[in-house]
Amino acid sequence: MRTPTKAVISLVGAGAMGAALAARMHQNGAGTILSPLEGRSEETIQRAAACGIVSASYADIVKTATHILSVVPPGEALAVARTIASAYQQQNTRRALIFVDCNAVNTESVREISAVFSGTNVRFVDGSIIGLPPSETYNPGIFFAPSPDADMHWFEEFVGTLKGYGLNVFAMEGEGVSVGDASALKMAHSAIVKGTLGLMTSAVLAANASSPATARGLIHALEISQPRFVDLSDELLAEMIPKAYRFVKEMKEVGGFISAAGHSDEGRIFEEISELFGGIARSHEAHKRDPRSAEAGDVASILDFAQESSQTVAARASK
Repeated sequence: MRTPTKAVISLVGAGAMGAALAARMHQNGAGTILSPLEGRSEETIQRAAACGIVSASYADIVKTATHILSVVPPGEALAVARTIASAYQQQNTRRALIFVDCNAVNTESVREISAVFSGTNVRFVDGSIIGLPPSETYNPGIFFAPSPDADMHWFEEFVGTLKGYGLNVFAMEGEGVSVGDASALKMAHSAIVKGTLGLMTSAVLAANASSPATARGLIHALEISQPRFVDLSDELLAEMIPKAYRFVKEMKEVGGFISAAGHSDEGRIFEEISELFGGIARSHEAHKRDPRSAEAGDVASILDFAQESSQTVAARASK
C-alpha cells in the first residue's frame, strides 16, 4: 500500500509517548510534525524539536494538516477535540481532515469525543496505544477502529499512511467494529496491566504498614511461589511512581468501562485503584521535596520494595 505523498501530520501532546511517536514518523519520511507548543515547558519544546516537531497554532494545524493525532492524558482528551473542532469551524472550511483519538478513555468517553465532530468534514478514528513509547528496539502496537459506516477506502489509506511512517498499526476488522472498540481494547488491557499493578502496590503498602520485615518477607514468599511477580516488581514498581498522576483518570475510565458492561461492583474496584494512584502521585511530589517527610512515606516504601526485588532477581540470575 503506497503512502500518500501529501500527508501532513499533526500531533497534539508532545509528552514522552507523543514525542517518541513523532520522532519515529519523522525518521520514516513524514517530514516535520505540527504541534501546538505555546505555553509548554522548555523541556517539552526542546524534546519536541529533537523529534522533528515544529510549533503551530490550532488555526494553522486545521488549515494545513491532513491527520491529527491526539496523545494526551485522558482528562484532556475531550478538551483537545473541542479545541480542534472549534478551530476547524472558525476556518469556515469543508476540507477533509482525519482526527485520531489515541487516549486512554473508555467507550462512552470516546463516543462523546467523536460526537464533537458531527456535522463536519472531519473523519474520526478511535485509536489505542498499547505499550511503551517507541525506541530503536521497540515499537508499540496502535489499534484503530473506524465508524461503522466509514468509507473503507479512506480508512485503508489512513492505515497505510501511518504504517508507511513507521508506526506499528493494526486495523480492527470484523463484524460490528465501530468507534469505541479500540478504546474498549485499551480499557481491558489497562484493567489487566495497571489494575494488577495497583493491586500489587496496595499489597506492598499494607505489608510495609505491618512492618518492613513483612514487606521483605513478602518478596521472599513471592520468590518461592510466584517469582514472576518479583520480576514485575523489579520492572514496573519504581517506574510507575512518576506516572501515577496519569493513571488516576485512566483508572476512573476503566471503572466506567467495567460498570457499563454490567459489572458495577467490579467497576468500583478501579475507582479505588484510581484513589490509590492519586495518593502515590501526591507522595511522589512530597518525596521530590523531602524524601524523609511523612507524606513521602508511601513512595519510599515502594522504592525500597522495588530495590529489594531487583536484588532478589539479580541473586536468582547469579545462581
